[in-house]
Amino acid sequence: MLEPNLVTNPTSSSPFRIASIIPQSGPAGLFGPSCSHCLTLAVEEVNSKGGIIGRPVQLLTIDGGQRPHLVADELSALLSENLVDCIVGMHDSDVRTSVLRVAAGRLPYVYTPTYEGGEFIDGLFCLGETPEQIVCHPLRWLIEQRAIGRWHFVGNDYIWPRRLVEVVADVTRLAGGELIDRDLVPIEYAEFDAILDAIEREAVEGVFVSLVGSSSVAFNRQFLARKFDRVLVRFDPLTDANIQMAIGHEAENRLFTASAYLSNSPAPRNQQFRSAYDRRFGANAPEITSLSAGCYDGVHFIASLAAKAGSAEIAALNQASVDFAFEGVRGSVTVQQMHLRQSIHLIEFRDGLEVEIAVFSDVPPGR
Repeated sequence: MLEPNLVTNPTSSSPFRIASIIPQSGPAGLFGPSCSHCLTLAVEEVNSKGGIIGRPVQLLTIDGGQRPHLVADELSALLSENLVDCIVGMHDSDVRTSVLRVAAGRLPYVYTPTYEGGEFIDGLFCLGETPEQIVCHPLRWLIEQRAIGRWHFVGNDYIWPRRLVEVVADVTRLAGGELIDRDLVPIEYAEFDAILDAIEREAVEGVFVSLVGSSSVAFNRQFLARKFDRVLVRFDPLTDANIQMAIGHEAENRLFTASAYLSNSPAPRNQQFRSAYDRRFGANAPEITSLSAGCYDGVHFIASLAAKAGSAEIAALNQASVDFAFEGVRGSVTVQQMHLRQSIHLIEFRDGLEVEIAVFSDVPPGR
């Protein structure tokens, strides 16, 4: 909800308004609470240091779990009144595409989640991991170091899994493995018996999972019911603490993920972040995840980049972003063509904990 005293002409004392587009409903709605908390914490920290280019930051939240055109309509209404200075968002690619139709070239847009890559638009800064980053080194490691060569891919049918499965097929082939089969199912799909029958029939050794929210929970519960976790590896770059809580820690056997964010990293920046989060929101707050940590970094990223540029105008930000180095909770990163070079952690879940198995440093974003 907009505050009644907002002004539309930016001055040094007028608020710097960030439209935060995060899912508050729909299949990805379970990610919303921790993302909201991380955005709030980041804004409070930035404001304690003088705001963005001397202006106090204010959040205007849009539900990114709505249908993409509704998100775009809501944002467009704000833009028509000059009520937004920047967008920071964690939402799916269909929403991003709709947002760009109304916002591209008009104001900076910091897109924080893992995504399919390949988007190069002035003012759009993509902080999340691309398929090349999140798949190539970790999957090759599993094939070569754990001898998991035969894979079955199961994901929801939208742009991220469609791109992901192409990379999985290439990596398995080049590493001496094989992608035996692939299944793309609708969002919120919940009946996986036929797919699990095929996985058993094919005698694969690993299942690459790219399912969202309720579909992921349903698949993992059914996978566990068949006791497949005793013999098959699952590699799921979308698994986080929210999914873990929903499926139960008993389902984590032989479950791997890959991420630029390691939740229990001992790095001082991450420890400071986690301590501040606990103090601000309490012991019962939603778990920090890679997606919510990305939202926190997104606010600090635009604040730091604008400070370097001396402006929040797109042209100035683009110029300042060339080889821009940023220290976030995911470690030291460098901007490369509006994306990030960043380290990727291969993680195995054990007893409710994330255990780092391998780390791949300074991985470029790919295409």
